[in-house]
Amino acid sequence: MEQMENLLSYLTAIESLVRDLDRRVTDLSEIELANNQLLASLVQSSNKMIEQAQGFKMPTNEEMMEELAIATAELDSWEKN
Repeated sequence: MEQMENLLSYLTAIESLVRDLDRRVTDLSEIELANNQLLASLVQSSNKMIEQAQGFKMPTNEEMMEELAIATAELDSWEKN
């Protein structure tokens, strides 16, 4: 009789552990889903940034110097008026 009680106690403990493990796996699945959704959002955002950057042309040093000269001349003209 004692062996039956020990077996029942053992099976009850295992059942509890299985339920706990199942709950943890469910929690991890929910975290994985949220993580995947966040990752998808980041990919979409980065794709938009890449598309916008593809049309961007980096000005050369010469072009930058020309812009600086124009801005300086405009500033000088504005200060004189």
